[in-house]
Amino acid sequence: MKLYSISSPLIFYFSQSIAADNPNNNIGFFWNVSGKDEHIESYNLMKDNNIWFDTIICKEASLLNNASIKNIIKFRDLKEVIDNIKNNIENLLIKYKVEEVFIGNRFSSVDRLIYSICKKNKIPINLIEDGMSNYLSSKVFNEKTQINTALNKKLKSYSQRIFDFIISEPNVLFNQSELMFNNIYAVFPQQYSLCNFSNGIKELKLKDSLKKNKDVIKKNGVYKIIPQLEDSKKKKVLFLSQSLSEDYLISQEKEIEIICDYINQFEPEVYTILFKPHPRDSKEKVKKIVEKFENKRFFIVFNNDIPIPIELLLGELNIDEIVGIWSATLFYTSKLNIDIKTVSLLPLFSYYSSGLKLRYEYMKSLFPNDVDWYNEYKG
Repeated sequence: MKLYSISSPLIFYFSQSIAADNPNNNIGFFWNVSGKDEHIESYNLMKDNNIWFDTIICKEASLLNNASIKNIIKFRDLKEVIDNIKNNIENLLIKYKVEEVFIGNRFSSVDRLIYSICKKNKIPINLIEDGMSNYLSSKVFNEKTQINTALNKKLKSYSQRIFDFIISEPNVLFNQSELMFNNIYAVFPQQYSLCNFSNGIKELKLKDSLKKNKDVIKKNGVYKIIPQLEDSKKKKVLFLSQSLSEDYLISQEKEIEIICDYINQFEPEVYTILFKPHPRDSKEKVKKIVEKFENKRFFIVFNNDIPIPIELLLGELNIDEIVGIWSATLFYTSKLNIDIKTVSLLPLFSYYSSGLKLRYEYMKSLFPNDVDWYNEYKG
């Protein structure tokens, strides 16, 4: 049996694509980031029962994944949560005689815990792509503008020492060093530059794993606006938000300012803007952005009640242009054989964030011509 740790709709899609090669020989370990219970609905909606032998939902995983310096003091029962997840995983490995494990988020506490357990039990473990963060080194990924002060570094170091002493699984919460995997599953194997695998890199075929499924698409809130888009003669621009302030890469105020300034450049008579919030965007941030364009008919927000990868919808929306920061969709479009202009605002944001500047330089070195890197700031 093979075990898949699934924490996002995109990881689910890629996992199911890989698992399809060995149907009914796969176990899904479903979990979600804190406050995103709808992800579980998404997994179940997209699940092919012929592929999965069993699926398990771990509700405690979101508690562990949400543990941080900010909430660590009141999180008194952390050790119990970690022990429960450990026992859950270890029992699954024994019960189903698991011979191989796949994770997608190598920087999450949950997947790092699973990694630790697999290494102790000498079970091969692989990494599945979960967007463009998989191409970033641990140094680049962990560069945060707002939290890398000397004081916070000391606090983080002290917290790690305390919990390394208290809990039975050290280096799960705060240690973000690079992990070594057997195989890497990537959409862009030639651009994968990290040396964190012992066997090889296997290509994920987007055209195979992101097959259109009308029933799934119709469950998505945006499907309701497709008819009015088809009737419109305006050019359609899909704006993909990203959880930058939520990840402490830039202030929320500056993030909103840059987004709104950019959108305001589009002429309402010529363009329709489809604004898609990121699954981890705060409700407060989305509300503030929407309020800026309230009662403006050229600005449409679509709501993912049950989030599914946006790649499933591109063919239905007839989009002329996609704008984002460093969303995977900007880069995946080239693999889907869809003729859509893609623009990254990462250079624009990099002026205000050392973490985003590092990401921009790193990503542009890997994908110099895959997107239009927006360099002109008019604000």
